[in-house]
Amino acid sequence: MVSINHAPIVSRFFGELTAGAIEGVRPMAALSPDVFELYVEWAKRAELPTTSLGWMCRYLGFRYGIHIVRKRYADGAFIRGPHSIMLLAGQLRNKPLLESEVLGRQILEFRNDVKRYIERATLPGRHVPLREPLP
Repeated sequence: MVSINHAPIVSRFFGELTAGAIEGVRPMAALSPDVFELYVEWAKRAELPTTSLGWMCRYLGFRYGIHIVRKRYADGAFIRGPHSIMLLAGQLRNKPLLESEVLGRQILEFRNDVKRYIERATLPGRHVPLREPLP
């Protein structure tokens, strides 16, 4: 049985995410399953093996200090949670007490970005538009 070292793969994924190299997706507060869904799609496109959600979360926390917190967030008129939220953007790492509305907007925006990223791979001719260009 061959053992795979997933650390360089997850590091490469996180590096591309924070550098803006994953087209149409920006790092921000996101649910850990949404980050994992993006990771799996990214790895599939790069023809790389994937690891589990738990291992990816633990590695990003250990290696890059990504905070994973259990918080509630606003989704329109509803309060969801608590869920595991990864604070991917640098400006959020030192602010553990974020408002549920801010978290809700960022979580939904990240989820929509991931859905568009996946749809662009399945549609011929890339007809799914990006939102605004990344900075």
